[in-house]
Amino acid sequence: MKLGDKCIVNNKLVRYCIEPDKREWVPKEITFKAVIIIGVRTLRNGIVLYQYGDEQNLFEVTSTIKAYLVVEDLNKKPFYTTYF
Repeated sequence: MKLGDKCIVNNKLVRYCIEPDKREWVPKEITFKAVIIIGVRTLRNGIVLYQYGDEQNLFEVTSTIKAYLVVEDLNKKPFYTTYF
């Protein structure tokens, strides 16, 4: 697949908090939609390391997944779907 190709998808990737400090991208089933590919992204799953005081929180990557950035039409928000 390449940019601008039309395809049909049946899932979107949604970021969930599995535990209070663990973030993970999980596929969510949707009805079949005709979409256009507008990009390829690397999404990161990981753990948030909370810091105390004035220090910034850290995000430790545990795994990565590739995803397509797709859009249904010009008036809709783009979303991620699994890489195929």
